Amino acid sequence: MIRNQEKRFLIQPADATRPTSEWAEALEHVMQQDREVLQKLLTQDYYVRPITPAEIQEAMAMGRYLPEDALMLVGEIASGCRTRLAFTPDEMPPIAEFKALQQQTRQQLGITVNPQKVLVQNSNLARPKPKGFGKAVNS
Repeated sequence: MIRNQEKRFLIQPADATRPTSEWAEALEHVMQQDREVLQKLLTQDYYVRPITPAEIQEAMAMGRYLPEDALMLVGEIASGCRTRLAFTPDEMPPIAEFKALQQQTRQQLGITVNPQKVLVQNSNLARPKPKGFGKAVNS
């Protein structure tokens, strides 16, 4: 649902090819929020959030329609480089497809994954607990 203060960023389909400066500022604000969220995520390089009015307008400028209740899957290709994929709430998030697209794009651009995220992801893997180490010896 669009809040009243956000309605001003939406334009009519006839004007869809002429984004406004307010729209550009609103879209940049959304992008900044995405950057901040992805920087804080330690174990994944994507997240799901509701679509914003600025993104609905962006889709309209490209001749596409997105419903107001659509969701956005936002992912990091590399540090500072993100991609977004819209889907509707009645669909399952296309995470497998999205991750394949991320990997393909990384390969095409010759980008490696942020090593810190890989280290955190690998450190969360189940490891066998050591047995018999550090036992006290009676003297």
